[in-house]
Amino acid sequence: MASRSRHRLRSMTDTDDERAPSEVEVQRDQQRAVKIVVAFILGITSAAGPVGAAVAGMTGPFFPNIVDKLRWRRVRNATETAIDAAKAAGLDPEEFLDRAVSDDRRHELLARALIIAQHTALRAKRRGLGHSLAAGVMGDDAKIDEELLFMRAVADVDEWHIRLLGLLHRQVSAGFGGWSADQIRAADPGLAAGVLALLGTLDLHGLVATTISNRAIPAAVSSTTLYNITPAGRHFLGRLAADVETLAVGDRETE
Repeated sequence: MASRSRHRLRSMTDTDDERAPSEVEVQRDQQRAVKIVVAFILGITSAAGPVGAAVAGMTGPFFPNIVDKLRWRRVRNATETAIDAAKAAGLDPEEFLDRAVSDDRRHELLARALIIAQHTALRAKRRGLGHSLAAGVMGDDAKIDEELLFMRAVADVDEWHIRLLGLLHRQVSAGFGGWSADQIRAADPGLAAGVLALLGTLDLHGLVATTISNRAIPAAVSSTTLYNITPAGRHFLGRLAADVETLAVGDRETE
């Protein structure tokens, strides 16, 4: 399974002594996470019966058939997000996922995260989903509500929205005020065709804000809508990746 993690997923019974994980341990943790995520996606809640036993064991021809039907990349993406979440929570994957289905609210959060993760090719989004899932599962009801809102925004934005947010973030950092749609098009022609639609989605989630700039011209007053990144938008970028420049040029997985 394709996971970049080289750090051992620590359970609650681990000692404070750190040691480098062996390749066997890394693969074991990943295999366990795959089993649970595949079972979750299939809606299997028990290992009883021939289908449940096959999923629980992941042996023989049944597992390759499942991977083929679910499209391995979707399973990989969801599993990667689950592993990211378990690492962020400091728990073993099974232990974390057991906690994630301990009540209806956390179960909903888990389902949202895995469904969104399956369909996104952007690694930064999957990583952000994993950290969001961990924060919600380990937090209280208010935190779960906050993370559900974050996941909704993650589901609605793609690399173009993130690229635009990165552009607005950089112009604020450089000391400029809000930019008009024409200024955004001039700064990044690649966004020109869809800039208003992109801004509309970002505005819907409170990631950008608008102001009206008026200037007097002979016999008239001209107004221009200016767009600026909000504190929520900066926080959103920070949760996806520390390096906004990386996000601005894309972080898509290669096929």
